[in-house]
Parts: sequence; C-alpha cells; structure tokens
Amino acid sequence: MTSFKLKGKATEISRESLRAMLHATKAVLEYHNKTPPSPVITVELVPPEKRLKKFSGPTIVGNANRSHSRIRLLSNMPFDNMFTVVIHEMIHIYFDWDKNEKEALTCTLTNRLKDSIFEIYETLVDDTYSRSAFIAHCKLSYRPKNGDYYKDEQWKGGYDIHPELKKKYKNKKNDKR
Repeated sequence: MTSFKLKGKATEISRESLRAMLHATKAVLEYHNKTPPSPVITVELVPPEKRLKKFSGPTIVGNANRSHSRIRLLSNMPFDNMFTVVIHEMIHIYFDWDKNEKEALTCTLTNRLKDSIFEIYETLVDDTYSRSAFIAHCKLSYRPKNGDYYKDEQWKGGYDIHPELKKKYKNKKNDKR
C-alpha cells in the first residue's frame, strides 16, 4: 500500500485537501494497476523564496523524481493549480515513459483523469473529521455490551441511497442486485 510523507506546508490549501488530492490520484492510478517504484512517496512543499534552488526553471511549480519517489511542489499555489500539478507529478511517479515524450503524455493523461480524480477528491475531503472521529472512537465507543453480534445497520445506505449503482457494471450472469 502506497503512503505519503509530507514535508513543509502549503499556504493556500489545507493539509487535508492536499492529502485528499494525493490519495484520490493514487486511487485512480492504482485501480488501473499502476504502481510507484517505492511504497512511500515523499511530497515536499517548497516555499517561493527557495524556488530557484529546488526547481530547474522560472515557470516550474512542481517536479517529480521517480527514482527517489519524491515530488516537490511550490507551496503557495492556489487550489486549481495545486490540484493539476499534484495529478501531473503523481503521473510522473507512477509511469516510466521515455524522456522525449513524457511531458506530452503526462499532460494528456492529467487532463483526461482530472474529472474522475476530482470526484474521489470531493468524497475524501468532505466530512474528513467526521470519518476520523468514527474510526478513532470505534473501539472505545461502539463496543457491544452483551457480546459480539452482527448489526443490521451495516446494510443501510449504499445501494438504497444510490439505486442507479445497481445497474452500472452489473454482471448479468452472477449478480442478483
């Protein structure tokens, strides 16, 4: 399982928002059987005043080093730019393309995946703290008082909330939804 090591601080977006961007991109790429060279990707947020020391050109706002599984991002990018650059640099980490075509391929894939990644991003970033509380308090607050048992509440939601999901990608032979 791929994890992220964040260094530095973004000034225009929250840490939760950046983590959601990274995990949403990871979800899409790994769903399609792409893997990074290392299980830990380091993401370094670089302040603008250190830009020229860390980046190779005046217009560069991010870079990726695939062999070290490291991404560097300019820390003061607004949301839209940060979202695009995160996807772009994550693609560089996950794909090992020829250097004569990697930017064109990465830009095309960034554009085509952005909408799908944004949907996952929204799900992750919405109610972050509610989910954190559910997970943190599960063992402490939700323990059964009279022994272990299955709860019917687990069956609520899901397809009941989104009936259109029953039809999408249904396996006609085995799926009895």
